[in-house]
Amino acid sequence: MVGSLVVVFPTPHEGGALLVRHGDQEWTFDPDLELTSANARTPMFGYVALLKGVEHEVAPVISGHRVTLRYLLYVDVDRLLPLVDPASGPFSLTVPERAFRESLEALLENPEFLPEGGTLGFGLRHIYPVGNTIKHVYGLLKASDAVVYRSFRALGF
Repeated sequence: MVGSLVVVFPTPHEGGALLVRHGDQEWTFDPDLELTSANARTPMFGYVALLKGVEHEVAPVISGHRVTLRYLLYVDVDRLLPLVDPASGPFSLTVPERAFRESLEALLENPEFLPEGGTLGFGLRHIYPVGNTIKHVYGLLKASDAVVYRSFRALGF
């Protein structure tokens, strides 16, 4: 499972906001306000896609009925097509990515850092599907995980 998709129907209700948390950030999607407002001339459906590992909960429904469909999203890792290595092509660096890469490069060039050699590891912030191999995961990396991978690849690792 890589995530879920929540489809919200435009039913009149009060409460039932979807609260989403990841790391130190929090978002609220209130379908009562977004989908049934006086400004809406035609009924609208709402949807929220959530990656696996993102915390979410539904606030209590005070009145009316909140109608949703929730789909669990899966990927068959053994049937994935080979993906292009995201570090192999041209891309523009964001400011945080440039800062990370420059700091990493300075660290690796410092003769006092691991003078006898050693192992340097970074934990992944996101969860990825793993099958018989992990080669396909390189093309699935997200956010800071992709930054670390691209930085090491750009530095010749």
